[in-house]
Amino acid sequence: MRILLTHSSRFGHTENIIHRVAQRLEEHGFHTDVRPVSAVRSIAGYDAVVVGASVRYGFFAPAVRKLATRLAGSALPSAFIGVNLAAAKPEKNTAETNPYVRKFFAKSPWKPDATVLLGGELNFDLYNRVDAAMLKPILKASGKPWGAGVKVDYTDWAAVEQFAADFAALLDGSTPRHPGE
Repeated sequence: MRILLTHSSRFGHTENIIHRVAQRLEEHGFHTDVRPVSAVRSIAGYDAVVVGASVRYGFFAPAVRKLATRLAGSALPSAFIGVNLAAAKPEKNTAETNPYVRKFFAKSPWKPDATVLLGGELNFDLYNRVDAAMLKPILKASGKPWGAGVKVDYTDWAAVEQFAADFAALLDGSTPRHPGE
């Protein structure tokens, strides 16, 4: 079985998550192909698709929305990994409670078979002045660290591992498909 794992990652952390999932799926015997969402021209030839996307200025990239629309018209098993700092909070780490993911799925016909939300990484040394200025008041108000030199990984790596195992079980047929749940 050939799985496309695609990512929309501004600073590389979502790509790292996708590579970890790909590695775990390969350990389960699947063949994986990892590429940026912007490089995906077709999903033909794949047996399943995983989309990993980070939020930027409150939205997922247009290429993610476009791919989601294509996946909605496909019978392929699919999964979504949403990455945003809000998901680091337990009360905002589901598709129903996370404002960015809820907004994304409200406008998308795609209903993936599996979804996981992850907090991602905060790395101020990678941000330009605009990014830093946008994040500073949010982080300051929430009591999170901010400023030059700050690097914090809010990703629940155990959840990444569990997601990969669960999606592998879905693909090998040991777990039934329930798109949109």
